[in-house]
Amino acid sequence: MPESIDSYLTFLRAQGATFEVSEGLIRDPDHDAVLLPDGPRPRSHGDLLEQQILELDDVDTALGSDYATNSVAREIVRLGSQMAGKRFLDLGCGTGILGIVAAKLSAEVSSTDIDDLAVELSLRNAVLNDVALDVRQGSLTEPISDDEKFAFVVANLPHKPALIGSGELPLGQAGGPEGDEIWSLAIPEIVDHLEDEGRLLFFLHSLPHPRIFALFGDYFDLRLLRWKIRWFQDDEFANLRPLFAERHRLSTSFLWQSADRLGLVAGVWQGTKKRSS
Repeated sequence: MPESIDSYLTFLRAQGATFEVSEGLIRDPDHDAVLLPDGPRPRSHGDLLEQQILELDDVDTALGSDYATNSVAREIVRLGSQMAGKRFLDLGCGTGILGIVAAKLSAEVSSTDIDDLAVELSLRNAVLNDVALDVRQGSLTEPISDDEKFAFVVANLPHKPALIGSGELPLGQAGGPEGDEIWSLAIPEIVDHLEDEGRLLFFLHSLPHPRIFALFGDYFDLRLLRWKIRWFQDDEFANLRPLFAERHRLSTSFLWQSADRLGLVAGVWQGTKKRSS
């Protein structure tokens, strides 16, 4: 196992995290913020709210999206036929990419986002890609009825350590002072809407406090499925680098240094709902 991922997993276990590592652990291509990810580029539509819309002509097109989303999309594609006919919930759906991939694999998809623009873009992207998405506006599972259950939940939620609404980071990235504020709200809600032994797929990098794993571990059996290095651009997060470095020193975040490059270890995790949850 490469030193980067081995060091990160050792760091997590030293902080009390409990999890398994997939025997077929997949290493996705490392992401360099200086470069665009491989794959088809978003196409700008000036007449469509002046936003970039991803036109997904087939499942694999989603693999060219942003570095966090493409890792989760790859895992959804790998699950393949396991999605067919299953209820699938995408929390914080953004432009709807993950739900569209699942729908193309014959899942029955519901999506939520607190941002009305995200809801609009998801619906329009679904039309562009000839799939049906049930998209609802609201925070986390707020728009989901109490009795609705899902076999799969996918969530790309903010988890960088920064005060929400402070302007330090965009709202789509700030996860509270320790990076676990939004997840602490989301996890019990997700559990309530998962079927017995239902699965949560989520992306997590190495900046949030490792105590976040205790939150997951209360409800899920965790398994690391995929990983990559997410390198920082030279001037990226310049104002927050001293904070990140101090957090690394205090073992409340983990940074990976290689030669003259600095980055995060990032992965896709699966949480299988415990029977007692």
